[in-house]
Amino acid sequence: MAERITLIEGSATARPLPDTCCGIVTAIECGFHLHTRQDFLAAAFRALRPGGRF
Repeated sequence: MAERITLIEGSATARPLPDTCCGIVTAIECGFHLHTRQDFLAAAFRALRPGGRF
């Protein structure tokens, strides 16, 4: 599935992604580790394209 999926490792709140570039953002068992969930959610929803899934 390498031609369909891109995995990026990095900070949950400072990813080098352009706005609205992701169709899906997956975050499993990580939200409670973040200093501020608000920053994480803002970054996740910034990356989602319209109609994307979180």
